[in-house]
Amino acid sequence: MVHTLFTINPVGGYIMSIVKLNPFNEMVGFQREMNRLFEDFFPARKGESSDSAVWRPTVDLHEDENAYIVDVELPGVNKEDVKINFQDGLLSISGERNYENESKEKDAHRLERFYGRFYRSFNFPNAVNGDDIVASYENGVLKVSVPKAEEVKPRQIEIK
Repeated sequence: MVHTLFTINPVGGYIMSIVKLNPFNEMVGFQREMNRLFEDFFPARKGESSDSAVWRPTVDLHEDENAYIVDVELPGVNKEDVKINFQDGLLSISGERNYENESKEKDAHRLERFYGRFYRSFNFPNAVNGDDIVASYENGVLKVSVPKAEEVKPRQIEIK
């Protein structure tokens, strides 16, 4: 879809600009903002440490036969600054990304990344084995594997 934009030239007259518009990209951005709005209004649990969180990292949550896998994007965060807790069926991931201005002589013109405390929490739809949760951190992505409990794993039934 192509839209034509007209802007007024300060000297007089109009300048025509042709801009390519992809409505799907606009809808994805709108959906992302709506999701954040609902997350702010309906936190996972009352009283959680999300009250002090400044931002929420993006997350992919998927499952296979044996576990739920949580991938959290944390670029610029040291793994020592990340805490993972599991209690009463709630997996919580928190930490902090600090802003370090390397040059004191230069002012920032644009800051789009979030800095400060972050927090995410997840309840799982089925029983999980909290004792065997494993986490790894590579290239700014935290990967947490939460194994399913044996009683909820699918099992093959033999026909006799």
